[in-house]
Amino acid sequence: MTKDTAVVQSEEYRAKPGSEVVALKRELKDRLELADQLQDYNFDPVALADTLDGEGNFDEACEAVVRQAQLFRSYADGLDNYIKSLQSRKDRLKKSSETLKNVVLAAMEKASKKSIQGVSCTITAKPTPRSVVIEDEAEIPVKYWVTKDPVIDKRAIAADLKEKVAIPGATLSNGGITLQVRNL
Repeated sequence: MTKDTAVVQSEEYRAKPGSEVVALKRELKDRLELADQLQDYNFDPVALADTLDGEGNFDEACEAVVRQAQLFRSYADGLDNYIKSLQSRKDRLKKSSETLKNVVLAAMEKASKKSIQGVSCTITAKPTPRSVVIEDEAEIPVKYWVTKDPVIDKRAIAADLKEKVAIPGATLSNGGITLQVRNL
């Protein structure tokens, strides 16, 4: 397969969302079928692997799926940053809203106005209920403190299980296989 063919096929994988996975499934199916057909020829494992690698585009299909995964990760990271930016903007807008309301309240108090009937709204200066002011947290009695829901410390459990400590309700898994991707 030439480099141009790989680029064209790589572009085919990006033709529509999810096509990378479809192409990978097709390449895997073709590879497995060819491996079954070649079983009768008693190839040594290295020669069989070389033959399978020479036919089809399995490696390129895997790479295309990984590129799509990396793209999705980039989108997610970008959205995290955008969400932070929007949250910051939201906080600034809330603060500006409160500031503007306080400006109107101060103006109404100086003008001795309790209420204004406008075209789009009625504005009323009204008393608020008394609120709690915490002056020194250390002096607040325990009965007024709220504790958060407990959270399981999986790292501590893992450390103890690795040291052969029996923990009811927890075991170590057998592990698994993960995909490591190093960019060139």
